[in-house]
Amino acid sequence: MPLARDEDNKDWLIELMEEAGYHPDPGGMCFGVANMGMQAILAQDFQTLSNRYDKLIEIYDNLDGHLQALEMFEAEAQKPPQVLAESTKSVLRDMYNLKEELPKLRKKWSDDLLLTDKIDFRQLKVKLKEKEETFLYDLFLKHEIKKCNEELDYLHEILTDPEEDFLAFFEGVEVHQQPGKHSPLFEKGVPLKQNTMLTAPVALSKKLSESGGIQRVGDRFVGAYNIDELMQYFISLQKELDGIEKPIALILGSGDHAITVGYDPSLKQWLFVNSGCKPERIPKDNLEELTAKILHAFSKGTECAFTTNIYCNAANVEEFTKRVTAWKANPEFIKIHTIDKEKVNRSGGQLLLLAADDDDPELTHRIIQAGLNPDNVEDENGYTPMITAICNNHIHVVKEILAFPNRLSMSLNVNLNSLYQFARNMHIEEQCIDELIKKKFNVDKPIDPAATMSLSFHELATTLGYQEIYNLLEQYEKDHSKKTNSDKYLFFKSEGHPKRTEIDSSKIEEESISPNPFDK
Repeated sequence: MPLARDEDNKDWLIELMEEAGYHPDPGGMCFGVANMGMQAILAQDFQTLSNRYDKLIEIYDNLDGHLQALEMFEAEAQKPPQVLAESTKSVLRDMYNLKEELPKLRKKWSDDLLLTDKIDFRQLKVKLKEKEETFLYDLFLKHEIKKCNEELDYLHEILTDPEEDFLAFFEGVEVHQQPGKHSPLFEKGVPLKQNTMLTAPVALSKKLSESGGIQRVGDRFVGAYNIDELMQYFISLQKELDGIEKPIALILGSGDHAITVGYDPSLKQWLFVNSGCKPERIPKDNLEELTAKILHAFSKGTECAFTTNIYCNAANVEEFTKRVTAWKANPEFIKIHTIDKEKVNRSGGQLLLLAADDDDPELTHRIIQAGLNPDNVEDENGYTPMITAICNNHIHVVKEILAFPNRLSMSLNVNLNSLYQFARNMHIEEQCIDELIKKKFNVDKPIDPAATMSLSFHELATTLGYQEIYNLLEQYEKDHSKKTNSDKYLFFKSEGHPKRTEIDSSKIEEESISPNPFDK
């Protein structure tokens, strides 16, 4: 069972959801689990979540074990037979009542060997023994394969048993991570993207629904932290939470991961939910352990960046709003969220990507003002702040990026396979990409998916139907037409293109250079 976050850490839960008939998105699994964890914390039902994970882990371990055994036995069936131990043969003879059957089989084998195969009579005893060994070995394999399949069927029945709550949990995870798969649950015309306040009302537990539901507390905010700053974050927060009677939950999210951290005063514990890992309880005073887990969840280094969204029961929103407002006015909070050159040198790239994704033009402005070239920033998939802002229709963020004094890249060369993968990651309908490709190539016949095409940002905005962004980009092109770049960069990472080191892409510009944000 995986215990530390890496790409394999979520696989076991994904496999269980697929076994139960769901279609989870591996890239959004953590967001769905984070939201279900938030619900468990606010409903003061964390033990149920922990128990559910214990059961699911046991089911997964058994499923995995039987699948491996089944694969092994099926592979053995294609190999030459082996000689079984006498004890195993004895069990098979008793299990299948072979005491009467074997003599009949030996008679048939003898006739076949002597009359059909015409072997020497002196070889008959040896050949009969070989026949019996092969027969028993084949019977053994069939028995083991049947037993594995029966166990797998049984585990599937447990996993999909309506009396258990696994299906409700899986349903909630999928609704939160992929609301588009459940469009009948939402009003027409509403953008069906990952959004807690959009999906929570249709995925709430009965207990939370009856108590009035949940509410977001204040505005979300973005920050980048080293371990000392994380400690200050939670020390100052814990002081403001002193005396609360009901739980509070924070969903912390970066571009590729989300976790939930909650505090329940009745337990005097911090509660930690991190996708494929078993939910954890951390004593109130052990902030060192809590902050270390958060840092590890988002980073393999000494810095991490994430967006904070805070939630509480609707009945307690007034009290928590006052407390969170006071927390944000705390000098320690202000200090660790101040954007200066030192902060931008450390984490400017991560912060700018989050600001673009979260539609935070003010933070975008401060980061760029501190000297960061937005063209030199990209995540591990090759997505830049500009691409992220365009695809999310974050007009004011686009304006702030375009205000950067140096000429910015305005087009790209994109591999068609990568373009479709990008569309899925950005929750863009593939039909939009189909139409774009047809127009660019001016053909109706299928196009080689390995082909590349030149795509300008204003064409991307047009494809998505974002006219205002299109106008901004077109005007920018006109204003900078005399300062052209080739902009011939490969778009999005693939196994054939090395990743840019994110630390290097976050350095402050000391002099004007020709931007080259994509690896060739």
